[in-house]
Amino acid sequence: MTIDNFAIHLGPVSLSFFGLVLIIGLLAGAFLAAWMARRREENPEHVWDALTWALLLGIVVARLFYILNPPPSAVAQGYTAQWYIMHPFNLADGPLAIWHGGLSQAGALLGGGLGAWLYALRRKLNVRKWADIVIPGVLLGLAIAGWANVLAQQMYGPPTELPWGISIAMGEDINRRVAPYDDPSLFPAETHFHPTPAYLALWGLLCLGVVLLVRARFGKALRDSDLFLIGALVYAPGLFLADFLRVDVSKVILGLTGAQILAILVFGTVLVAFVRRRWKQET
Repeated sequence: MTIDNFAIHLGPVSLSFFGLVLIIGLLAGAFLAAWMARRREENPEHVWDALTWALLLGIVVARLFYILNPPPSAVAQGYTAQWYIMHPFNLADGPLAIWHGGLSQAGALLGGGLGAWLYALRRKLNVRKWADIVIPGVLLGLAIAGWANVLAQQMYGPPTELPWGISIAMGEDINRRVAPYDDPSLFPAETHFHPTPAYLALWGLLCLGVVLLVRARFGKALRDSDLFLIGALVYAPGLFLADFLRVDVSKVILGLTGAQILAILVFGTVLVAFVRRRWKQET
């Protein structure tokens, strides 16, 4: 058995830290959501079934978003959207080769949410009630899963001299650097970078604390989906701001990334829904 910065190697089998942390985040979030379901006297099995739908659609939509709008580092290697479309059956690097890497954060969030929503509709569940049940688990999962990107040295930000900066591998065997940071004459091996996914993970943990605090203090006054709306409302700004610190990210429109556009849409929609609900309640 050997261990490096990215994985545990057991002979021909490699267990990546990225995958392990991601699984821990998914399981932790699901267990918390299942526990919340039992507290609300709902069947916790719905959480695990909905998770399957969320994972499937999350991967499909995340991959589709990536293919249609690959990051600059992929484009520099010739993997443009046109290349992906023209090589649909290339199992080494093509659209189906998710093991080669390439999933959009915005696509994963959108697809995952869509999958869970479709499952709830299919089983005729109270979507608003279940949204409140799962939002703490979703935030916990996001708070843990972000560290998978830190360990995989993905989604990092520009160089920094802050004490919590992380090193990014640069070499012939493993090169996680993107231009211009792959130039050793300008950015030597000891250069540290902003751990952007860690910032977003900590923001998710803070949002979880806000949701649990609101639930504890105002639980009886809350209506179905209030907790979900509050959780989405406080998480969206963090998602929006984090992408300003990413160096390998593609712009979609008006200089904004897919995640930032999703954050704006979510924040605006949730804010209008929340204000309308409060206004109707008062009148």
